[in-house]
Amino acid sequence: MSCNPSFGGIGKGHLMREIDALDGLCAKICDKSAIQFRVLNRSKGPAVWGIRAQIDRDMYKKNMQDVVSSTPGLEMMEDSVEDIMLQPSSSCQRVAGVHLASGKSLKCKAVVITTGTFLNGKIYIGTPPRIDERTVDFRYLERQFGDKPPIPFSFLNLKDGFQCERQVPCFLTQTNAATHKIVADNLHLNRHILEEVTGPRSDSVTGIFYCISL
Repeated sequence: MSCNPSFGGIGKGHLMREIDALDGLCAKICDKSAIQFRVLNRSKGPAVWGIRAQIDRDMYKKNMQDVVSSTPGLEMMEDSVEDIMLQPSSSCQRVAGVHLASGKSLKCKAVVITTGTFLNGKIYIGTPPRIDERTVDFRYLERQFGDKPPIPFSFLNLKDGFQCERQVPCFLTQTNAATHKIVADNLHLNRHILEEVTGPRSDSVTGIFYCISL
């Protein structure tokens, strides 16, 4: 998951439904780990509606690991892929396996490279800002509840009676002139302002490799 503990929204919610239609896990695990479901843009036409769920990050991680680790025929290995092994064939070179950072090699007949959208992007390690709820005066915030009944992501849960085990409210805040001034006064600290930073969809490929033994 990203630092923002939510899934779905306009566009991404449709993508999750497509993953679910192909029997992917994301939508199913979201439905098990969500703490609020809400359809965005309800005031507009159905074409721009988007399902969004706020997720308990710890619960999502546990539920996903439980399902993946108990999947028959699937063996997990955590390592970094350093290179792809190739072997000559009649007209070209074919994939023969991958070399790992640990020094091991895995032989296979197919390699799936899951790059996502970040190709050769840079990451700056730090802690996403979090606010201690004990320091917030919620009387001045706009309370936003989840939908009742909730609309799940997975097609398997699109039936009467689906319920989120616990839905918690979100709270909306508004910026003002003082907030804008803080941002403007600190633009010089933003690396995207200071220099041209490599972002998504650049030229070279990095990502996660899956080996498929056939």
